[in-house]
Amino acid sequence: MMQNKFKIIVATDYSEASSIAENYAFLLAKSTHSVLRIIHVYDTPLFPTTLNQTEFSKFLEDYKASELKRLQDHSHSLIQTLNLVKDELNLEFVVKEGNVADEILEEVRDWLADFIIAGTHGTTGFREVMFGTHTWGLIKEARVPVLAIPKDVRFKDIKNIVFASEKRDGEIPAINYMVQFVQEIDAQLSILHVATHLLPKEFEMEMFETYVKDLKSKSATENINMKLIFDDSIIEGITKYCLEQNSDWLVVSYKKPSLLEKIVLLNYSNTKQLSFKANVPLFCVPDYYDPQALDI
Repeated sequence: MMQNKFKIIVATDYSEASSIAENYAFLLAKSTHSVLRIIHVYDTPLFPTTLNQTEFSKFLEDYKASELKRLQDHSHSLIQTLNLVKDELNLEFVVKEGNVADEILEEVRDWLADFIIAGTHGTTGFREVMFGTHTWGLIKEARVPVLAIPKDVRFKDIKNIVFASEKRDGEIPAINYMVQFVQEIDAQLSILHVATHLLPKEFEMEMFETYVKDLKSKSATENINMKLIFDDSIIEGITKYCLEQNSDWLVVSYKKPSLLEKIVLLNYSNTKQLSFKANVPLFCVPDYYDPQALDI
């Protein structure tokens, strides 16, 4: 297997949620021989007002150094809990001062990262990055996919990936990307569309056949499993399918309003005991995604 297959960024605020995402990222990076860059964004430190300019600059330099050491110590502690050897991983550490989402996105652009890994259900500001007002800013503004790791998910080899399709043109580049992605990691890809009973079943089946033909003419999907299922609820239909297929990742291509938003909003409902984020990492790929264009 080739070395340095992906360039991955994972952000931490030292919360339980981000530590779970880090654990997942460490194991994924090891499994795929990828470079993992761990980033921590810290607030502007308080400093004595009596400092002169030289002393102030030294204070900021020392503070950043202490934050870097804290990040390295934190990561090495997690690595030990995973029974990994540090030399098995290609790790890089970055600490930055500023707005969390802005600094992550800047790091993605500067480093040309392939995707971001982030945790959910955090108890600090990082929760707001993933599932508050900053969440959609991160996902929508990121030029690369974002892999959201639920709190109850533990890493396992990625063999079965489901792409939940709404049959939109914007998904086709994302599907092309996923076809190449699964080849890189030796996994299987299924493209799933869930139809409700609002339209006649025969009509939905005809529409799906047309969609499959169109998709095959625009994508290398000859050997990809295409599946149409019917359910009163799109979300429950995808949930059942993912559970039945023992899916390792669920993929959605983002467009507002989107299936992604429905999934996230569902998780906040107290009436649902079963949600995607309790079972499957969610890989959010931008609409019309073209990784080659990022190098320009």
